[in-house]
Amino acid sequence: MKKYPCKSKLRIVIFTFILTLLQLCTHHQIEADILENLSYTVVLLHSTKSDGTLTVGTGFFLATDLFLYIITAEHVAQTLTSQSQITIRTKEGKSLTFPLNDIVQDKEGNNWPTHKEADVTILPLKDNEKLSTEEFKNRFLPISLILKDKAAPLRATTLTVIGFPLGLPLVINTNDSFSPISRETKPASDLLILPRFDTKKPAKFFLTQDPSIGGFSGAPIVDTGLPLQIDNAMYLRPSMALVVGLVHGTLSDDTGGKMGAIVPSYYILETIEQFEEQFKTKSIHK
Repeated sequence: MKKYPCKSKLRIVIFTFILTLLQLCTHHQIEADILENLSYTVVLLHSTKSDGTLTVGTGFFLATDLFLYIITAEHVAQTLTSQSQITIRTKEGKSLTFPLNDIVQDKEGNNWPTHKEADVTILPLKDNEKLSTEEFKNRFLPISLILKDKAAPLRATTLTVIGFPLGLPLVINTNDSFSPISRETKPASDLLILPRFDTKKPAKFFLTQDPSIGGFSGAPIVDTGLPLQIDNAMYLRPSMALVVGLVHGTLSDDTGGKMGAIVPSYYILETIEQFEEQFKTKSIHK
């Protein structure tokens, strides 16, 4: 009997292709599920100025063993007042708006922990009945999903920003469907020391290929584990949801060139660790 090695190799190639295709489909379905779950963790922070103009920003819920938090950018937190409101997406896909003071410990915002260098502020939340309701179940990301590496993601990594650019869902209609908006981009640099756009103080950032949009400030930027394509080869990775940074703003020039500036996620961890260490120290000395 004659052997046909070429046909055998062809079958292997076809089988490998089909297997890879199935894996890719699975990865994209898992990514869709991850983003759907993340849509319930992000919050729209908004205030109305005395002249009637609306200021908006994004934050997200996070949990540690000690506290529940809203994480956002410092320059967003500075726009919040005792009259500010928060809007979240309900399980039915509608909007739920209530005063921010209903859930934050410091109603005036005078003592919200802020990183000494980076554009990060954390808002410790009350341990009250509102946050214990079914509506807030599974809304808080565990701190283990915050990437602690002091490095930018690989440039081949597909990242997703999820938040509220321009406050669009709130501005357009709050009585119908309400959903945060997601946008994909890729890292464009390693960690760089750049002046902050708000304070002009130097801090570390990494850049993204695409610029930010007003309202995305404070939003998490997430690695969902999509495959990496490097030198025409595709590398599959475990699907995951790791927060790798926080949106700071847009870097631009007079020619119209724009890139996004992202606060590395380890700054979030440093802010939380410092606050919780101080809390533990105070508790010991009471």
